[in-house]
Amino acid sequence: MTMNKLSKPIVIDLMRQAKEACEQILEAAIRELSLAKSKGDERNIKSFAHDVEEMKCIIKIANAVIRDLEARKISHCTPILVHETAKLIRRRMHMVAAKRSLNNLVIARFEEADKLMNL
Repeated sequence: MTMNKLSKPIVIDLMRQAKEACEQILEAAIRELSLAKSKGDERNIKSFAHDVEEMKCIIKIANAVIRDLEARKISHCTPILVHETAKLIRRRMHMVAAKRSLNNLVIARFEEADKLMNL
C-alpha cells in the first residue's frame, strides 16, 4: 500500500483543515469554560475542561502527522499512519461537547484523507 504522489499535498491540506477546525473548537471550549466558571456551574466546568484537554491533544496529534507527512518521502507506512490517526480522532471527537457541527467537519476531513491514501 503506497501513497499516490499527487494525493500527498491534498492529504496534508485536509489535515490542516481539520486542525484549523480543531483550533476553533478549542477556542469555543475555552470560552464556554470561562462562562461556566463565571457562573460557578460545576457540571459544565468539568465538561468544558475535558473538551479543552481533548482538543489540545487532538491538535498535537494532527500537528505531528502533518509534520511527518511533510518531512517524509512517500512510503508504504504513510497510509497506515493516516488511517490510524483518522480512527483515533474519530473516537476522541465523539467525546467533545463543544461545537458539534465542527466536530463532524474534523472527522470528515480525516476520513477524506484516509480514503485518498488508499486509492
